[in-house]
Amino acid sequence: MNATLAHASRPRWWIAPSIVVLALLGHAGFMISVAVFGRDAQNSTEPDYYDKALAWDQTVAQKQRNAELGWTAHWSSEVRPTLRLLDREGRPIADAQVEIAYFHQAHSRDRRQAALLPHDDGYVFAQPLGRPGLWEVRLTVRTGDVVFTDTSTVRVPGSVSP
Repeated sequence: MNATLAHASRPRWWIAPSIVVLALLGHAGFMISVAVFGRDAQNSTEPDYYDKALAWDQTVAQKQRNAELGWTAHWSSEVRPTLRLLDREGRPIADAQVEIAYFHQAHSRDRRQAALLPHDDGYVFAQPLGRPGLWEVRLTVRTGDVVFTDTSTVRVPGSVSP
């Protein structure tokens, strides 16, 4: 019986290092699973962000030209959003070439480009956006030698089915 008591009273030196090793392995496994399964393939960084950063002076100059023009872009919130371009006095700007780059904010990797078609006192998408939610729309308007740019968030109504 003394041999059994002597064996039971020995220090268990391996328990503390085992706990530390198991904690580190568990953490590493969790981080790997987050890296593999947690990434969203739809989200991305801004395309050509470095080139856009290098062209910052041109971006600032364009913003100054936009402010001098005093034009405003007004979007309707519809499945097929419409755009009204107004000059400084509130008159519609007609006969402009309107191009957009747009994407759903939840799927920024899926970027699209289109030209808007003249419609009544404004411009309209050629086809419905389709997915409800928030869309970022980057607008470029050209009329003669005048260029106007704008970035807007457009809400497309609708319910998302579970």
